[in-house]
Amino acid sequence: MVAVDASPTAVAHIQRVVEQEKLALQGVQADLSNYRIDGQFDTIAAIGLLMFFERERALALLDEIQQHVKPSGRAVVNVLIEGTTFMGMFQPGHYYLFGREELAQRFAGWQVLEHVYQTFPAPENTEKVFATIVARKV
Repeated sequence: MVAVDASPTAVAHIQRVVEQEKLALQGVQADLSNYRIDGQFDTIAAIGLLMFFERERALALLDEIQQHVKPSGRAVVNVLIEGTTFMGMFQPGHYYLFGREELAQRFAGWQVLEHVYQTFPAPENTEKVFATIVARKV
């Protein structure tokens, strides 16, 4: 298993937990703006990640995730979607809010196991609106 994060602090934490729990997991620090997935995996999860890239890179990463899931494997993807009004976490012009049905459309041909929407309150009377999909590659 591989866990990828841009934060050296997060990767160091992952490594401590791996050692303590004796897990078969490798923590990798990488700049995801140019990271390439290497290998095929039973499951790839991207939770709260893709929306921090401009549209072209976000969709390229999503495509790469789909390409590197083994047949019968799963992808778990969670993104902020249009309708989100809390924008304080983004650099202007350096994010992508997916369309409400975009994840489902991009997983056409996969078996969708779960597809949910969630809305959470955010600072300054704003909202974070998420879409999450769990899909099995057929």
